[in-house]
Amino acid sequence: MTTPAPEYSQENQSFFKKLADRLFSPHSSITEIGKRRQAQLTATLSFILTIALGNGLLFGPTALATFLILFFIALLSYLLSRTKYYLVSAFLLTFGILVNAFLPLYFGTASNFLTSVYTITPLAFILASALLPTFGQVLITTIGVTATALSPYYSDMVPPNLVSSTAGSLMSFGLILIGLGRFRTNTENKRLEETRQINRELEAIKTSLEERVEERTQELELRSSDLVIANQYNEQRAKQFEAITLVGNAVSSIRSLDELLPKVTELISLQFGYYHVGIFLNDANNENAILSAANSEGGQRMLARGHQLKIGEQGIVGYTTSTGKPRIALDVGVDAIYFENPDMPDTRSEMALPLKVGGTIVGALDVQSTKQSAFSEEDINILSLLADQVSLAIENARLFDQARKSLAESEALYRQYLRQAWTRLPKEQNLAGFRYNVRGASPIEAKIQSDTAKGGRETIEESPSPRVSVPISIRGETIGTLSVQIPETNTINDDQMDLVNAVAERVALSAENARLFEETTRRAERERLVSDITVKIRGTNDPDTMIQTALEELKQALGASKVQLIPHTLQKNDIQKQLEDPTPQSKGKPSQKSRNK
Repeated sequence: MTTPAPEYSQENQSFFKKLADRLFSPHSSITEIGKRRQAQLTATLSFILTIALGNGLLFGPTALATFLILFFIALLSYLLSRTKYYLVSAFLLTFGILVNAFLPLYFGTASNFLTSVYTITPLAFILASALLPTFGQVLITTIGVTATALSPYYSDMVPPNLVSSTAGSLMSFGLILIGLGRFRTNTENKRLEETRQINRELEAIKTSLEERVEERTQELELRSSDLVIANQYNEQRAKQFEAITLVGNAVSSIRSLDELLPKVTELISLQFGYYHVGIFLNDANNENAILSAANSEGGQRMLARGHQLKIGEQGIVGYTTSTGKPRIALDVGVDAIYFENPDMPDTRSEMALPLKVGGTIVGALDVQSTKQSAFSEEDINILSLLADQVSLAIENARLFDQARKSLAESEALYRQYLRQAWTRLPKEQNLAGFRYNVRGASPIEAKIQSDTAKGGRETIEESPSPRVSVPISIRGETIGTLSVQIPETNTINDDQMDLVNAVAERVALSAENARLFEETTRRAERERLVSDITVKIRGTNDPDTMIQTALEELKQALGASKVQLIPHTLQKNDIQKQLEDPTPQSKGKPSQKSRNK
């Protein structure tokens, strides 16, 4: 009954994949992976922008000329992105959008300076960061900042007092995007180079093995009696290659060490036929190698009791984790370094390979077999390559965990900052909110109690006056409540509730933007005031005049009735006495130790 559903889903997926390939696939002449991704991203963004602007034109926008210019730029950029000139398409798209931020100012059709610049210019910077190389990002940023700084010379709509701060903000934003772009590019190049290096090593091993297989095959044609041995050899090599592939897939798909390490030991044991595979990791003090994963029953018992070996003192693993060199015991009965383990009574040969990250030893890969001389030169080479993959996976997992923790800490700090800011704002402005009715908007002096602010959920109050209350939230932090009174004879449906929730989201974004703008304005005013006072203080070389000027300016800026400078050398009682009785104790010029105003 239900079997046709997967086929239908698969057909739909195939259709949409073909459609996406037809719409966004890069030109066939572009073969490099990085360039193909960049061309595909350019095509996707320009196509989305073309569709969005086309829909906007259907509704008759007020700035029709701007919409038309952007529409044709996006369309031309999309068409070019499907050719080998995708980089020209990216430049055209970002530069066209940037120019449309300043053309309305030049022709006097913009609504206001900030809306024109802050709406379109950051979009051009973001697109440049995503689509263009570093020199393109620098060019777009330079053009945007220069056009903003020179806007008073070609537009009468630009407030002179906002030009420098706006240009500085855009420059900071552009530089941040350039830095992030360089960091992303360097990281991708480094990972690509590491992948290429591994692939070259794998290709070399593959070539070597293929050559050996070919030589053995030729020998087998002359000696038919060795055919069974050759087939076994080829099967073993195939399993080893399969193990490399499976371990590589596990390394690229699993981020957690608790999942990755047991999976690696299981794959190596299954593909190579070793009855025990274990992974040891050095502790924080680099004193003991701790068993972190194992596939055998004895290994599971060792894991349960927290098995560890002293680095440099106990066994083959201790030797390898101390020196960073592989150690092989083809016959554990005669190897002096071998550590006899009661949980591994069947071990006849053992090999330990170091796990290194950037030259630092982080652990060891321990392989044990029930056969003597179980490890050949080829086994050692392939297992060494697997050990390098495991080392890379360990480092990637640790970096991923650190990045995740850092992101969580950043989110927590930002939410705490939002909570403090919005808790402080009503107290500073002595305002609980706004009420809107047919007579217009009016401030709310008394704070309205709401279950939404406490629980963060929408509620409908049935009596005495039904209301719909939804939270106003930013990044999970509730900063207020949107309360809508319902006529007693009406009810609210799901569509209306969705509308109220959408309005609450817009209110949250607008309120946060307004708060950030106000905070930025206050900070800029404070910096300007400090700069003005500093300039006046530096206008003289006389220390007394400098102190007098500082006190005068500080008193005027704060609106204080008195500003007092008390030297650190005065005792606490002297300070209290001067605060209670500001009458000077001596006549004449005030001393350098105390100046009052």
